[in-house]
Amino acid sequence: MFRVYWSPLYAAGATMLLMSNHALLAISRMVNRNNVLALNTVAAFWILVLGVRRKSPFLLFVGGIILGLSFYQYPLARLIFPVWCVFLAALVIVYQHAIRLRQILMIGAISGLGFFMTAGPNLIAMSQLPEDPNNYGHQQLLIYPEGRAHQQLWYGTKDAWDAVEINIWQGFTMFNSKINDQAYIYTNFKQGFLDPISGILLWLGLASVLIKRRKTAMDWLMISGFLTLWAVFMFVVGQAPNYTRLFITLPFIAYFIVHFFYWVAEGMRWLEKDHGWFIPRRLGVGIFLTSMLFIVLFNIAIFAVYVEDGLTQGNDVGGTGRYVHTRRQQEGYSFYVLASSMYPYYSWGVEGQWTTWTRFFTDKKTQHVAVVLPEVATLISYEKPFSLFMNINLFDVLHVDLERLYPEYVVHPIKPDGSLVAFEVK
Repeated sequence: MFRVYWSPLYAAGATMLLMSNHALLAISRMVNRNNVLALNTVAAFWILVLGVRRKSPFLLFVGGIILGLSFYQYPLARLIFPVWCVFLAALVIVYQHAIRLRQILMIGAISGLGFFMTAGPNLIAMSQLPEDPNNYGHQQLLIYPEGRAHQQLWYGTKDAWDAVEINIWQGFTMFNSKINDQAYIYTNFKQGFLDPISGILLWLGLASVLIKRRKTAMDWLMISGFLTLWAVFMFVVGQAPNYTRLFITLPFIAYFIVHFFYWVAEGMRWLEKDHGWFIPRRLGVGIFLTSMLFIVLFNIAIFAVYVEDGLTQGNDVGGTGRYVHTRRQQEGYSFYVLASSMYPYYSWGVEGQWTTWTRFFTDKKTQHVAVVLPEVATLISYEKPFSLFMNINLFDVLHVDLERLYPEYVVHPIKPDGSLVAFEVK
């Protein structure tokens, strides 16, 4: 995509920036399918912009097909199509004298044909599905009462609109803050979605494109697309910032950052040519390459620290999952999560989520999972074999009674630091 308007050097730099984002590296390492969002964005816009530039109906049609494929992937990938529509609307406004409205409508019609031929079956099938009793889709969008209520529950505010304000602020600052992934997939509390340097360069790059006198179609796609997505994540989609959803913004971010260095290099050439300044040859390219290398290595280092922390500190869901999975073949095994607000086991979530996370690793046909309040944990008669998950503070409170009731027990650490344990009886 970047090669359409840039030299191989700058295109390669933008590609490396996109691929080395520490959140993308971490979530890809977890074999999470949502990283396809960045791939789909790049593939669709590469073909579509190439079709616009070459005035090729075939490429526009193929690009529309790729847009349609997004409806069969991660739900947020569907934003790619509205972004394309906003871009075409922007062309109507900014090129109203240079490009005929008929040409833009033809671009939209051809790409739209490819889109609806691909996405049409999915849209028809989804329209015939029974209504979701949990209204999950509505819970993710602030435009619905269910979405605002979900936000209120998520942030624990007294009023739903207070939760909406929190989402707007966190969405507004999500590229320059250390707000954790609100999907809690990549729980790196030391960093935000972007590293601090990229967060600054993003806005410098956007400014360099905005002040550009002669903007290309790619420039307008990046500007309109990024601002549209930024607004959607602030005002429409809840739980900002959700890192997997933000993968759709990575191509735009990479474009702006690299454009800033391209703009700096062009400025150096202008100062040397028109004003006689002595500037070492290839200085601009040298600054660009050095900066790209530093940012890439910085993101790899962030990812490496996250992995090291995971190896030394462990993870509640991961540790529990590994423990449960090793007992998956034992029929009739029961797993009980002993947890409350005073004695939490998982670092976040509610009872239904704790049960779901634990059950995910079990044999659902023959094994049982339940959440038990610590206050009644020793009053229940558990059928062997079973395991009780709890934090170490709760274990210190209950261990005397548990040892008396079940003398043939074994305690297994769930996290390397021993903060979570499993009380096992067979």
